[in-house]
Amino acid sequence: MAKLEAIVAAHPINRKPYHCIRFARLSSHRKPLYTVTGDERELGALSALKAAFELHGGHCFHCRKWLAPQKLSQAANRDHIHPKSDGGEDYLHNLVITCGTCNRSKAAKNIVDFQVERGKDYLKALDAHIARCIEAMTD
Repeated sequence: MAKLEAIVAAHPINRKPYHCIRFARLSSHRKPLYTVTGDERELGALSALKAAFELHGGHCFHCRKWLAPQKLSQAANRDHIHPKSDGGEDYLHNLVITCGTCNRSKAAKNIVDFQVERGKDYLKALDAHIARCIEAMTD
């Protein structure tokens, strides 16, 4: 079951900073905890993505602009694929890094309403992720 939990808790996008985040275990409240390459603390999803970006940088999910490792700010931030204001939660698969311009432009829109092509890209990645989960369940 540990292998399945690790696959399910992973981020569907396999590039910086997401691939630097590894499932560690479930907390006593059954929430995933993660470690980040270069930072072995056990962190929740929001903190893990923050730490991974600040250590490794990454591309803006929306415009693909490279964002060097830096503290989260108005210039670089986390965004929810499914907005919190519409019921989106702080699970790793629902979080991405965005530049400030895209984050402000997207506001509380969902990914497909904001940018159809990125929405399609994300749904393909999520579909592949779900397929890996199903495969792990049959192993």
